[in-house]
Amino acid sequence: MKSFIPAAIAMLRAWLLNFKTVLPVQGLLVGQTSTQITATVAIAQEGIALVDTLTAAKAAQKSAVTALHTWKKPGGTGLAVLRDNIDDMKGDPGYTKAIGDILGTVSIEEPFDAIDYKPVGKAIPQPGYNLINFEKLGVDLMSIDYRVKGTSGWVHLGNVQNSGFHHAYTMPVVTPPVSPAPTSVDLQYQLTGILHDVLIGHPSDPFGATLMY
Repeated sequence: MKSFIPAAIAMLRAWLLNFKTVLPVQGLLVGQTSTQITATVAIAQEGIALVDTLTAAKAAQKSAVTALHTWKKPGGTGLAVLRDNIDDMKGDPGYTKAIGDILGTVSIEEPFDAIDYKPVGKAIPQPGYNLINFEKLGVDLMSIDYRVKGTSGWVHLGNVQNSGFHHAYTMPVVTPPVSPAPTSVDLQYQLTGILHDVLIGHPSDPFGATLMY
């Protein structure tokens, strides 16, 4: 039997608020004393306060994560500026590896695993197109394929150097035309890394987005 107390946080808060609001009148009708009602209302209010604290903490965490990602993103006002400043330092005649070791600005060479390389991408729906984002992580280019969800064959979109590819998909013309005309289509994408003009590693797991017209 399903509990009358909701498990979902938002619904739990609404239930607690209603319960503590109506209890002072309804409680007296079912044998509750004023002291009991006051204590029960306080417990319900405590639950509401805890829900509000959790909701605020989640919002603060989301905001903090967004701010950090914005600070780290290429072309932003954080890491991108630091990289430019460091490039200026490295271009100075006085820059040495010893100084770089102290500053922590000497790149660490990591062996590139072309066999197990597997990219990860994300499709973000935008008005009229899907935005395809990815990190190259050592490859020269990223091969992008797509398909309509539910079909098996992939269609090659192109080999892209930079993340942020715009894919504007046009529905094929059919006879007789579909009525009403579709207003969206579910698309899936697959990435494969390219190094020295050769496809390497494994294709990404398919990822998708719904393109709205």
